[in-house]
Amino acid sequence: MKTPDPLLDAAAEAVRGFMLATDRFRRAMSGHFNIGTSEALVLSHLRNSGGQLTPREIGERMMLTSGTLTAILDRLTAQRLITRIPNPEDRRSVLVTLNPAGRRVLDYTQRRMENAVVTAFGDDLSAQVPELLWRIATALDQEADSPDTAE
Repeated sequence: MKTPDPLLDAAAEAVRGFMLATDRFRRAMSGHFNIGTSEALVLSHLRNSGGQLTPREIGERMMLTSGTLTAILDRLTAQRLITRIPNPEDRRSVLVTLNPAGRRVLDYTQRRMENAVVTAFGDDLSAQVPELLWRIATALDQEADSPDTAE
C-alpha cells in the first residue's frame, strides 16, 4: 500500500479547488453573455487555436458527438459569435471561425481572468506562474486522454 503524501494531497486539492472555481467562473461569464458553458468552451478552444478549427477538431477537444457539437455551433452561429466557412483544404469540411462578437466575449473574459490573477498574485507574479499553470493543464489533458492508466 502506498504511503500518503500530504504535499501531493494538498496540491491535488488545490488543483481541484482551482477547477471548481474555474467552472464557476465559466458559468458566470456564460450567464453574463447569455450563452451556455459548452458554447463558451467552443469559443475558448477557438481562441486557443488561433481563431479557427474544424468541427471535428472541436469535437475531439471537447469529447462531443457530432450531433451535440452541431447544435452548439448552430446556437453560436445564430448569436453571430462564430461563422462556418468552407475549408480550402477539404471541400467536404468547414472551418469554424470566431466573429468579432465572439472575440469581444473572449476579450471581456480575458480581462476578468487578468483581474483575478492580479488579485491573487499582485506584485508577486512571475514567469513561473503561467508556466506552472500550463504544466498542470497539459498534465490534466494527458490524464483525460488516458483515464484508465491512473489506477
